[in-house]
Amino acid sequence: MGDQWLNTFIYKQSMDVLIFIGSVLVLMLITLLAVGFETYKAAVSDPIKAIRHE
Repeated sequence: MGDQWLNTFIYKQSMDVLIFIGSVLVLMLITLLAVGFETYKAAVSDPIKAIRHE
């Protein structure tokens, strides 16, 4: 379906599976880094300070 739509353009561009796999891998890496950073911050923080601010 995407190939048919792209064929309507003057300048042709192929749809490669590696582009989709690469973008999924990059998004997974960004997600893991963000979650890992927040997990590290929670593990290192002092629980008494967190309770005091509630």
